Amino acid sequence: MVNKMPKVVNGHTFETFDDTWNDPNFLTPEEKALIDLKVEIFGALLEAREKEGLTQAQLAEKAHMTQPEIARLEKPNSNPKIDTLLRATVPLGYKLKLERISR
Repeated sequence: MVNKMPKVVNGHTFETFDDTWNDPNFLTPEEKALIDLKVEIFGALLEAREKEGLTQAQLAEKAHMTQPEIARLEKPNSNPKIDTLLRATVPLGYKLKLERISR
């Protein structure tokens, strides 16, 4: 049996990921939107590359980039420029799109 110990972060106690994610004092709406965006973009990039059966090196060649640049793009903690993302996604048949959120 797993013993679930609450986590205390900056004086706030969290039992689960949902507690953390839904606490308005822990993440701002902008921080949550950034996390969602990164998960969506980097997950889609990795999934598309793998679906095409390409290695990072093969995608790098198609995108006129280096393999380490592709590896960095696939890490959620990267902050690439838009043109860098386009260089990697267009050869896979993808484009970037701005979408209105409900308020």
